[in-house]
Amino acid sequence: MMLFRKESFGGILFDTKTMGFSLTGPDDRPDYDRRVKTGPDHGRRDIISAPVAVYYELTGRCNLECRHCFTNSGGARGEGLPGDAVFSVLERLAEAGVMNLRFTGGEPTTRADWFDILKRSRNLGFAVSLQTNGVFSDPAATAEKLAALELDQITVSVDGVGPAHDALRGAGSFARVEKSLNAMAAAGIRPRINTILTKLNCDRLGEIFEFVSRYSDSINIFYMRVIGRGIKNTDIMIDFSLHHATSERVLKISKNYPGLRVFHSASGSPRPLKIPAGADIPEIVFPCGSTALSIAAGGTVWPHHYSIYQSASLALGRFPEDSVSSIWAGSKKLDAMRGWLKKLRERCLRCTEHETRCSGIDFEMELEAAYGRIEKNPCCVCPEKAPEPDFI
Repeated sequence: MMLFRKESFGGILFDTKTMGFSLTGPDDRPDYDRRVKTGPDHGRRDIISAPVAVYYELTGRCNLECRHCFTNSGGARGEGLPGDAVFSVLERLAEAGVMNLRFTGGEPTTRADWFDILKRSRNLGFAVSLQTNGVFSDPAATAEKLAALELDQITVSVDGVGPAHDALRGAGSFARVEKSLNAMAAAGIRPRINTILTKLNCDRLGEIFEFVSRYSDSINIFYMRVIGRGIKNTDIMIDFSLHHATSERVLKISKNYPGLRVFHSASGSPRPLKIPAGADIPEIVFPCGSTALSIAAGGTVWPHHYSIYQSASLALGRFPEDSVSSIWAGSKKLDAMRGWLKKLRERCLRCTEHETRCSGIDFEMELEAAYGRIEKNPCCVCPEKAPEPDFI
């Protein structure tokens, strides 16, 4: 399904099949299935009217405690806002014109009301995706509920086969996720698979592909970030050379799986969206502050999902006290971040690795270096020092 939202320069066309989008100009006549409401005019023309996507951390609670967790989720974390408050947040996001809701955690399905929340999101007209570790208390019943929701995307984490997965996510976790994948297959669901590269699994890519191909048409492979719980496990993070080596290995392996769409974070720097002629918005390369925001379980608003676990100073506001528009168009901190990311992008364009082996800007890793928790991003070899952020 194609969704369309009108903008001052034309509009945004969102494809629920690919979960990607493009920008249209004032003279374009895009073909779409449904028009999404455009929120109140905030008066600015250097940014789009509202985020295209919002990453909503439904809960910080999780039934696993993975070594490489970007969010430090676990059983001791709070569930988050009560259901009626979550419904209120969803309605406000719909009023603002948000097109895509991406539910994350923690593990979203540990909430007793997860199904009701996702159903409400569907009824409000969002393109809805769910990110899950695939460890369900009742795989068959959960798969039936997921099938009934007809979500636009379900993403399941698989970081290895058997012991390789368990070494990162805990003993017995692979058997449980395999059971859930079988239940989803029986319910007609083929989820996207996320695989996080670490030193513990980067030499097991062949068996990962073989396993994933039974259950999915798409795999997204990306490197571990040393944030959240990951900051305590820097010894298993890969570096730039190993990251690139895995991409070459993936390229060879993927030829044996022509029906599997493969994304790898070292396949070259992301290219900017094509900006319509006459539009005042700047180049859009990465989502933070340009096309996306994040909401933590407690209702605070952040520039990105993982920045929740970096510093309280990165918080941009909170629902219900602050509106989407006031944060998106009125936050000086967010504008400062946008300016900093622009400088990072300019540095990237001067680097010889740009559009070759480079995976592009990593907002959180650059901040970790700025905070002094790591010396530099291990997956960046740019010799030029990163600009100092002036908002932390």
